[in-house]
Amino acid sequence: MLMKLKKLKEKHKIVYIIGKGSIGKRHSKILNKLGLQTLFVRRNISNSSDEIKISEINKKKLFFSIVCNPTSLHVEILKKLLKFNKPILVEKPLFNKPNLKFLSSVRNKKLIFTTYQMRFDPRIEKLKKLIANKKKLISFISWQTYLPKWHVNENYKNSYASQKRLGGGAILTMSHEIDLAIYLFGKIQSIKIIKLKNDLKIDVEDKIIIYFKHYNGSISNIYLNFASPIIKRNIRIFSKDKYYEWDFFNKFLNFKYKDKY
Repeated sequence: MLMKLKKLKEKHKIVYIIGKGSIGKRHSKILNKLGLQTLFVRRNISNSSDEIKISEINKKKLFFSIVCNPTSLHVEILKKLLKFNKPILVEKPLFNKPNLKFLSSVRNKKLIFTTYQMRFDPRIEKLKKLIANKKKLISFISWQTYLPKWHVNENYKNSYASQKRLGGGAILTMSHEIDLAIYLFGKIQSIKIIKLKNDLKIDVEDKIIIYFKHYNGSISNIYLNFASPIIKRNIRIFSKDKYYEWDFFNKFLNFKYKDKY
């Protein structure tokens, strides 16, 4: 890995980041620590030396791109980046509404990746092994957080997460839990969704309940809420003989036998 990074430094490879919000800056900080150069691609650039327009991307120096601008703008920027024929990492969700025509046009290119990195949490990987080949599991997947405190210096009503036109809402913004349900229990056979009262007074849902029935007979109950005074994120799974629990904030994975519930 170190040799690979050394080679990249010698070749002056650049990672182009579309979007200079908190997520884009975090990507840049991590990549800089790994020895990679980053540049922010923006429509309206300032006097900052780390910003360029998309027309200024150097194809020869392009290593890969990261897309972390508002969800509603993803398709527009992806069409431009795909011309470079280099890998593209896209912040979830990929789109704010189904775009099957675009997906069918790029499905064979294998250049677009999404950031469902929760799959790689060591405890999630262990949990997946523990429940492998088990069927008819019942799971309760919950993520409760409080949107007004995500960015202290920002009015939450102006954030992308609270605006429908930008691809906001609990179901899209908090879609890691949806991905985890599919990752752990397999493809979905049927779906039911219940939107709950909007306490934040925004034009998207701030809490939602999703019910999945998986083809292997398992059931996922997903509760997403970014209007909660209680901060919590966990997965509870019940099988015929065991109970499993993964907790994100307390960083643990436990399991118990049925007679010790």
